[in-house]
Amino acid sequence: MKVIEIFDSIDGEGIRTGQCATFIRLAGCNLRCSYCDTVYSLFGEETPCEYTEMTVDEIITLASIIQAEAADVDDMYLVSSVLHNRLNTAESDGVSPFGDVGMTRLQVDSTVYYPYKSKTQIPIAEKNSFKSRYDTYDIEGLPAGAICNPGKDAIDAALSPDDTNYYFFCHKAATTDSPAQSYYASTGIEHESNLVKAGLTTTHNQ
Repeated sequence: MKVIEIFDSIDGEGIRTGQCATFIRLAGCNLRCSYCDTVYSLFGEETPCEYTEMTVDEIITLASIIQAEAADVDDMYLVSSVLHNRLNTAESDGVSPFGDVGMTRLQVDSTVYYPYKSKTQIPIAEKNSFKSRYDTYDIEGLPAGAICNPGKDAIDAALSPDDTNYYFFCHKAATTDSPAQSYYASTGIEHESNLVKAGLTTTHNQ
């Protein structure tokens, strides 16, 4: 089903009545809930979002990665553009317009040790053999599910990425003297230069 709208409102049904909630409206939904107040949410007469071919699960999974990776709200839309651009290379066998290969692997650090946040959290008994099925350095496309609970901004960024030619990103961590800094690149060569600028030396920094 296509996602056509995401908005915040007050829940008017069920045990959460009166509480703040984020609503996701779907085009073509066949539930026909009695409290649904929009015809287009049932029949898809309007589809304002450009990226509506993804399923709800895929959108939430993508948004969770954006939530985990972005430095701030503005950064979410740029991170989203990189991820969308990489996913779209599935149509060209994972080759970007600039000649870089393997682009269908999203290569984001936040997935490497999932469900753990870092290698140090892996139980000692599993540390030497642990391999995450969510590791986007190994798998192509999106992982099997969300890696965190994304907020509304991240979901919106997943649905409406910035229009860029970026296929790589990395971040320089914030310090007491300066905020976090984001670096974006269209090519692998540019990205390698950005890794130096960001003070990163490992390969797990896209």
